[in-house]
Amino acid sequence: QNLRSKPVLDSAYPRYIPGLPSNLQIVKVACGSHHAAMLLEDGSVWAVGVATDRPIPLWGEAVEILERGVINSADEVVSFTAGFDRTVIVAGDSSEGGGRQV
Repeated sequence: QNLRSKPVLDSAYPRYIPGLPSNLQIVKVACGSHHAAMLLEDGSVWAVGVATDRPIPLWGEAVEILERGVINSADEVVSFTAGFDRTVIVAGDSSEGGGRQV
């Protein structure tokens, strides 16, 4: 059964999202049309929702989409946004003399 053929319904109430590390704070949230991405204080990024590269929605629990270490901490993030089906992170790294987009 193709789960994408069913319409995605918005939630009318806040939901608990299992799977997030309980010892880290969420610093920023960015929402696309069918997903939400969360930047945690250690620089890791977690998401929940519908992913265009997977046949099954990720509603059950958050999934780590950018592991810690690609971005050293949330402090170096200049921009954290989401669009239709993408999440964009721009991080500045002054020690390298530039920045990068993930």
